[in-house]
Amino acid sequence: MGFKSHMMATMAKWREIDYLTDTTFHCHDGQKVSAHRLVLAAASPLLKEAMSQDLCDQVVIIVPEVTSIVMTAILDLVYKGRMNITPTSTWAIRSLVEILKINAEDVSVISAGAKKIDTH
Repeated sequence: MGFKSHMMATMAKWREIDYLTDTTFHCHDGQKVSAHRLVLAAASPLLKEAMSQDLCDQVVIIVPEVTSIVMTAILDLVYKGRMNITPTSTWAIRSLVEILKINAEDVSVISAGAKKIDTH
């Protein structure tokens, strides 16, 4: 595993155990999903701009129309370059990727109950 891969794998593990996270998304279903500000800023110019306005210790982002399942899928995309989707979440995920301007050209999508699909 190269250095870059090791760093992203480590950050993904840390997100899963909520280690050193500094950003919390409050989702529509009442769940909270945590992430690292630097990873989010690197993945999304919109989030980079929003978070550079306020450099406080903890950032809270309220996403009233996004479920924790969709937010987790987006964060899997950002941290791992792949995501698991269900038929009911496909359009919500696609819309959020577009809104956040996340480059998703080389993403591996794993559909629930289906084979791996490469989106190149």
